[in-house]
Amino acid sequence: MAMAGTAIAPILAATPANTALAATNKLSGGSASQMSVVDAVAASVPITVADYTQQVLQIGALSLQTSVFAFNKSSNLSIKRFAQLETIETIAVAQSLTSTLYPTPPPLRPANQAILTSLEISPTNALDYNYVAEQYNAHLQLRVLQVRLLQTDPNFADDIVHIALLAGSNIEQHLILLTDLLITDKLG
Repeated sequence: MAMAGTAIAPILAATPANTALAATNKLSGGSASQMSVVDAVAASVPITVADYTQQVLQIGALSLQTSVFAFNKSSNLSIKRFAQLETIETIAVAQSLTSTLYPTPPPLRPANQAILTSLEISPTNALDYNYVAEQYNAHLQLRVLQVRLLQTDPNFADDIVHIALLAGSNIEQHLILLTDLLITDKLG
């Protein structure tokens, strides 16, 4: 396990999302070291495949519902495009994790229901920012789960590792896209 962590850590440290997060943090007055703290915590806490699957599906259920809502309510074409892509991806991940064509999303936990409700009652001018901020936070959570799984199960013959590796590239892409939305669309 230590060898896998050593091999994966430099790759994660050099990701474009770290650069994007540093830029976002500087814009908001935060520190660029926040991602390295997330990586350190993530790498140190093992996770079971069952917990990984359950947590990813829970985050995905919230992401799916907020993305459908944002797609229907936002007037920003960039937000609509991202929400559409996120919806497609969330369904594909759920299909992969559950090995079913039409997976039933798990019921939202109270904290996630509160996030959805908060988004639904957002004033129109705050909707886009609130959606992007929620998605950014969700993708950071997914990144932590991915790192934890790869640290716990470095067996590249396992299907769950394949799913996590493929999801990792999408997570990184989405963190970059979300940062771009915050910066170029001047949300908030």
